[in-house]
Amino acid sequence: MGITRDLTVGNETKAILKLALPMIAGNLFQQLYNIADTIIVGRFIGPDALAAVGSSFSLMVLLNSIILGFCMGSSENRKLCIFTRAGIW
Repeated sequence: MGITRDLTVGNETKAILKLALPMIAGNLFQQLYNIADTIIVGRFIGPDALAAVGSSFSLMVLLNSIILGFCMGSSENRKLCIFTRAGIW
């Protein structure tokens, strides 16, 4: 089924960092995309478009976080239902 890891044994900081690194990398790439978008729009289109890009970034981060939270919560709910039906839980 996959690799199972007991998070209750060992170094907690190392385990949390291993779980958080993909999310941190994703946020860094999203920030780099925003910087590149700001540079391109600011140089070639103008200040009004740059204001629109700047104001929409925070909204996109908010929506992305909400959707990510729903996806993570629904996958855990699905696992719980499957394990309960199988008699594992």
